[in-house]
Amino acid sequence: MMSTDSKSAEVSKLIEGVVSTWRSMIEAKGVTLTCFIDEAVSGEYNIETKKFHACLNTLLSNAAHYTDSGRVHVHVTAKDRPQSTSKHLTIIVADTGRGISNEQQIDLLRGENKTRLTEAMQTAKDLDGKITFNSALGRGSEFTFKCLCPLTNVLELETEMTSLSADSDQEYIDIDIDYEDIPIHAPEKPAPKIEAPVPTKFNPDNLRGLRVLIVDDVSSNQDVIKIFLEPEGCECFCTAGGEEALETLKTQAVDVILMDIRMPGMSGIETTQAIRNGDLAAKNVPIIALTADGSAATNAACMAAGADLFLTKPVLCRDLLESIRFVRRYHEDVPSQSQVA
Repeated sequence: MMSTDSKSAEVSKLIEGVVSTWRSMIEAKGVTLTCFIDEAVSGEYNIETKKFHACLNTLLSNAAHYTDSGRVHVHVTAKDRPQSTSKHLTIIVADTGRGISNEQQIDLLRGENKTRLTEAMQTAKDLDGKITFNSALGRGSEFTFKCLCPLTNVLELETEMTSLSADSDQEYIDIDIDYEDIPIHAPEKPAPKIEAPVPTKFNPDNLRGLRVLIVDDVSSNQDVIKIFLEPEGCECFCTAGGEEALETLKTQAVDVILMDIRMPGMSGIETTQAIRNGDLAAKNVPIIALTADGSAATNAACMAAGADLFLTKPVLCRDLLESIRFVRRYHEDVPSQSQVA
């Protein structure tokens, strides 16, 4: 049931506002802050904005204070709830900070010691949601905030339909119109408007011509990703391992790298580090890590190595395309190789 304290709010802007609050402090420490908000999150929701803000603000504050190097990443997705007018909202705040000891984790789970994190976990329950976490000392933390959000426009529509239903016993007047008496005028065609050509601008949503390097030792995984990307107009290159990827990057310009993490020989994390720390032309190319291991430790290792984003396998087509668009927006100051080649 929706609380009387709920207000209509554009959740994506609320999240962006909290992230913006902590950006200067995080980046002043030399830590990279990134934020991905899925398009499915768009729209207005009826939520208790103060409690929602308090939960997210606490998670960002924790990451800001306890991460001295590497990256903080905020990942927001939404899924429709079957046969419902609400959406399941999931916010992940992952960092490469100090991590939480086993004793501290037990204290958090018990909730015996009053801290800002335990208060946030209780507040999430007040929102019919929950906050969970994965962490390890020296390996970073990943907090996941989940809650159920009713859509504002759907609730308004339901209210309107209920009102119409209540008035359904009204007497309706049948108006007889002789359509032959109504003159019909052909619409006037406006004169064609001539405009000067507009210079082409960077468009991160346009993937046509984008050169994508797929690094995966399983050929069937390569084929699935190509099925996702080639209809969008992407040009795909495939390598079966890290060493082969590094050799390819010496002669082939690419715009995005999709990096499998678990590979025999040179792992995806080692390959990512080699790209970022080497002298290849692709050292600043966006890298999206693909891994079947969704643990906080693996995610933190990916970000520490220099990956821009991580996706957990099996990867959905929509998530992959949106992730590519996101990293291109984040790197829009770096021209696409397909534009300069």
